[in-house]
Formats: sequence, structure tokens, C-alpha cells
Amino acid sequence: MKFYAHLFVVTFIFFLVLTGCKKNDDVTDPGTTTETLSDDEVADAVAKSLVSGESGCGLTGVVNISAENSNGTVLTLQPNNLNAPNIDSTIHKTGNTTYATYDYYLSLKIRFIKKGQEYLIYPPTCDTAKVNIMAYGSVTAKTGRYSYHDSTYLSNTYLSGISPSSDTITLSGIAYYFSTFTVTATNKTYTLATMMTFTSLKAPKSTNQISSGTVTVALEATLKSGKKVNYTGTITFIGNQTATLTFNGKTYTINLNSGSVTV
Repeated sequence: MKFYAHLFVVTFIFFLVLTGCKKNDDVTDPGTTTETLSDDEVADAVAKSLVSGESGCGLTGVVNISAENSNGTVLTLQPNNLNAPNIDSTIHKTGNTTYATYDYYLSLKIRFIKKGQEYLIYPPTCDTAKVNIMAYGSVTAKTGRYSYHDSTYLSNTYLSGISPSSDTITLSGIAYYFSTFTVTATNKTYTLATMMTFTSLKAPKSTNQISSGTVTVALEATLKSGKKVNYTGTITFIGNQTATLTFNGKTYTINLNSGSVTV
């Protein structure tokens, strides 16, 4: 009888230990060790960094605003005119589109360059402008999949072809894009830092939208655990509000209006 009583006690203690171990396993967050970011998620994030129009403050959107404001056919002002308006501005945009709700600010500074001199207003026959632009705010995609807080910064980006005799603006420079994404379906959160380098982006004055050119991108994604993942790739603009992203041996097609991605 004592043997069975002793066996019962040992079995009960073993059961308690096993249950305690099981409980600890249940509360361990597997994301701290197995958290990953798929290529498709990276492509989605990069696509949002390019969105044009008011529904995002991505690269193509700020290029559009820069091209519009630096166009010599519009700003036909005389140099050194103290009564001329300063085109530096801060713009607040908020609203809804077919694709997203948005609320962001855009700070724009443009200097016109002629014979090595910088002007606040457009000197006649000037063909080059220097742009510093910062866009920052939040966007929620209406697909229900993403919400993101983002910013885009162009520092000393040069636009040539702004004179009235030119029908196309060419851009060269570097853009920096930073965003915190939440994938609403899984509650996964990650940040993305992207450096975009370009030398010959073409934007016809008829649309002020990028019609051709390539961008070299360097990406660093930071996961919730602090783990960092790095990528390099190429964005190619092919017109009709469409671009392709190539990285990790894959090519994605991006709709620049919506930010949607297809393989």
C-alpha cells in the first residue's frame, strides 16, 4: 500500500512539473525567436514609399509637387523682386481617396540656380532648381491590411529642364523614406528605412508624374524584436503610373496610384 501511495505522490509531482513547463511554453512569444519578414511584405512597404497624389507622401507624390512648383512656365517672376511671393510653404493634406485615408504635412523649399547663384523666385531663362522637401504623416490603406506612419525627405535634389522651352523635367538626387507599418490582419509591426538614389527621372510638364527612369534602393527593415534585415534593389518607372521593383531575384509590379503590388 505504501508503494502505491509513494507512486501516486511521485506521479502527481511529475504532473505538476509537466503542467508548469507546458504553461511556460504557452506564454512564450514565438515571435521573439522566429519573427520574419517576407519578400512580399517588403515589396508592399516599398510600394507605399512611392505612392503618388494626395493619398500618400511617397517619392512620386513629392516629385509631382516639386515639379509643379519649380516649373518656369508658371513662376515667370522677375529676380530680386521683394514683392514677389516666396514659394517656401507648409501644406497640410487630409482626406479620403478610393485607396486610403490620409493626414500628413509637407514642407517645401525651392531655390532656383542660375550661374551659381541661388534665387528664391524664378529668374528668367533659369533651367535648374534645387529642392528640399519633407513630407510626414499617416496613411491607412482601405484594403484593411496596412496602416502606416511615414515620412519622405529629399535633400538637395536637382531638377533640370524647368525653363519654359523644355517640356520635361529631369530629376537627380537622393530621397529618404521612413515608415512604421502595422499589418492589421496579424498585428505584425515593422519599420522600414529606404534610401532611393536617382540620376535621370523624367517628369513631363503635362502631368508632372514620373514617366521613366530608375532608382537604386537600399532597404533596412527592423522587426518588433529589434532584428534587422537588409535588401538592395532597383525601381524602374515604365509610365502609366506603373513601376517595377526588383530585389531578391523577384520582380514586382507597382500601381503608383494605389500602392498595390502584383508579382
